[in-house]
Amino acid sequence: MKISAKGQHALTTMVLLALRQESAAQVPATAIADYIGISKLYLEQILASLRRAGLIESVKGALGGYRLARPADKISIADVLKVAVPDLFAPLNRQGNQDSLLIHILEQKVYCELDQLIRKYTESRSLSDLVAAYCRESEKSGFMFYI
Repeated sequence: MKISAKGQHALTTMVLLALRQESAAQVPATAIADYIGISKLYLEQILASLRRAGLIESVKGALGGYRLARPADKISIADVLKVAVPDLFAPLNRQGNQDSLLIHILEQKVYCELDQLIRKYTESRSLSDLVAAYCRESEKSGFMFYI
């Protein structure tokens, strides 16, 4: 499975916001875009989707920016990916002159089972799990996160 660039950017954005959650500070879109290395315009499309889904909040003004709308442990990886990649768990549309029994077997024994495993994994992992992993690794390497 390959997650789209939009899905990867959305997940990275949410982890960056989760890293700042304890300080209660908003993170400006320009800081996020610069950190990820994407245009602010593209990021704002992602942020708008995340905001409409109720995952983040925006604060206007000179000290404005974005922050998580809920605690990081209440937002799963699946929550984020479903917003950024709405068809991630959608069934494939099969067309053409194909062996319908073979397609059915592949759907049931491969695609559906993989989909269920991926869904279960992403639903069981929260942003706080990713933040904890990041903090453990950054301690080992001596790397500090600044945004």
